[in-house]
Amino acid sequence: MLHYCNSMPWNPVSRCIEIIGMDHSYPALRHVRYVEASNQFVLVADNAGLGQAHGYDHNAVNPYTGDLYHREGFLFQRYSS
Repeated sequence: MLHYCNSMPWNPVSRCIEIIGMDHSYPALRHVRYVEASNQFVLVADNAGLGQAHGYDHNAVNPYTGDLYHREGFLFQRYSS
């Protein structure tokens, strides 16, 4: 899924990189975080009703609240931190 994410936003509230995306061989989107403190990728949600799409530049984080936003087509989804 990483090679289909052109950018991955930094979440200053949780101090992690937020990634929502998928590869061709996986059936649905996954929400993964890279956590700075543990130097690990952590699976947050696997097929959390997110549909199918690559990550590309479709992810953004509100730096003041830590809320994660994901755009799929013309639909925006908000995920609280």
